[in-house]
Amino acid sequence: EQEKLPWYKRFVRSVFPCKGDSKANVIRKIILLLLALAIVACVAYIVNYYVDTAKHNALEGDLKELVGQAADGVPAEIAPRFGALWSANNDFKGWLTLPGTKTDNPVVQYTDNDYYLKKDFQKEDNRYGTLYIDAGNRLTPTEMSRNITIYGHNMKDGSMLGDAQQKYRKLTFYKSNPVLTFSTAYSQ
Repeated sequence: EQEKLPWYKRFVRSVFPCKGDSKANVIRKIILLLLALAIVACVAYIVNYYVDTAKHNALEGDLKELVGQAADGVPAEIAPRFGALWSANNDFKGWLTLPGTKTDNPVVQYTDNDYYLKKDFQKEDNRYGTLYIDAGNRLTPTEMSRNITIYGHNMKDGSMLGDAQQKYRKLTFYKSNPVLTFSTAYSQ
């Protein structure tokens, strides 16, 4: 009787527990289904990982191209070279460059320190997040905190602050690259 069934019904009966299956067969089928679900979840995670990476890399390149471009409707206190960046995201506060590392990124500030932890510069979900200034720091055209704390992920691919963390652990690297550059959105 099993052989008379169409192939798809035979497949369903061989994968999913059915009435009349022995306990051992039911357990085998359940384990098989759980393993299949685990494989699908792993593949989805890996695909999402590479999609996030590709989005991040493309956005990083696009943002670097915006540096130096003015934009209409930007407040006078925003430096003209950052006009297009501020226009794209008015949380923009400056640009951080650490010589000799991959860190060459925009920096934002929001009222909540968790907001940009998993949001990119365009405020879309992305595991890379965006470099951001502590919400308690002041950075306005007329006032700047004495110390500015900038947060960002330590990415294994070296992006964001990952490369810098590894390199600045070596005294020789630090001595040859002691100065970082943080240009505020208000720098002229």
